Amino acid sequence: HENSELAGKTGTSSWSQAIGRMASGGTPGNDVMLTLDASVQQVAQDALAGKTGAVVAIDPRTGRILAMASTPGYDPANIAAILEGDDGTSSLYNRATQALYAPGSTFKMLTLSAALESGLVKPDSLYESPASIEIGGGSITNYGNEDHGTVTVARAMTYSSNTVFAQISDQLGAAELLRACGRFGIGTPFGQDFEVTPSLVPKASEMTQWETAWFGVGQPVGEHESPAGPQVSVMQMALVGCAVANDGVIMDPYLVDKVIANDGSIVRTTSPRQLTVAMSADTAATERAIMAQSIKDGSGAGARVPGVNVAGKTGTAQTGKPVDDAWFVGMAPAENPTVVVAVIVEQGGTGAGTAAPIAGDVLEASLKAQGVIS
Repeated sequence: HENSELAGKTGTSSWSQAIGRMASGGTPGNDVMLTLDASVQQVAQDALAGKTGAVVAIDPRTGRILAMASTPGYDPANIAAILEGDDGTSSLYNRATQALYAPGSTFKMLTLSAALESGLVKPDSLYESPASIEIGGGSITNYGNEDHGTVTVARAMTYSSNTVFAQISDQLGAAELLRACGRFGIGTPFGQDFEVTPSLVPKASEMTQWETAWFGVGQPVGEHESPAGPQVSVMQMALVGCAVANDGVIMDPYLVDKVIANDGSIVRTTSPRQLTVAMSADTAATERAIMAQSIKDGSGAGARVPGVNVAGKTGTAQTGKPVDDAWFVGMAPAENPTVVVAVIVEQGGTGAGTAAPIAGDVLEASLKAQGVIS
């Protein structure tokens, strides 16, 4: 996106550049300053070392991207070796923005928002959470076939109960779930200065009752003309987290902070801009409180950061691969988040065991970089 700036081919130069261009016959390139924080980016890269996956860290108040890491990566000093022939690891493939994944239980953030917003549930609404339940002629099962008995919606989120959220999804219906997806920007192009592969969702009219139940749990199923969904990018799930973090408002993410001419003058600065409003501030605060509890005594304990409350949601996406994909989306400080982190590790096992600790490292590094903690 910024090649023309770096090459000095944009025409957006200062007077002194224009004079210099006439005098020298050449055009000096502009400097592009990114939003990435080097210390946070390094922690994200190191945490993913030896794994296949991606990490995104965003300041939800502005959409400023603090880190965007994808592995396996490549050595920028040896591009020729990569271009001569990929070794099968797709190292030039940005898994943060280009790849689509089943979000697993991280998608319950969206389903819970839709249920709270519609008035269908309150945090203390009671549901049965059996190990398995039949909806629409098909089976919905809890991870590890766990039976949680009768639980509140808040505890169902902490336990990540598929059978409870399948019931909630069934009660909401496909049309309401798809409307919620629209409010979260799913299906809307986003990114002020970069491109993201659009997420995939089915048409509500084509979804069966059983598919609707699994949809709200984050597992794509179904055979019809429209795609099985949800299938989402890591960047998209980071934005779902940003909605929860930023009182329901999603800011359009950006990677370029400013463009500076070679004489030091500022050519342009990126201004934060709103993308969409996903939910009310009250719903977002309720959801943060529920998600903070799951870090304290639930599946997300691995993402804890000393001295600060973290809110988050694990995900374990069943993909048909030998090992499940591991997800985590989290934010801190839980009361008023300044950073949201989304993590996927392909075939990483569980979100709790693999993705949450990575997110914890990146959350801590982000909060230190922002001066929130020392």
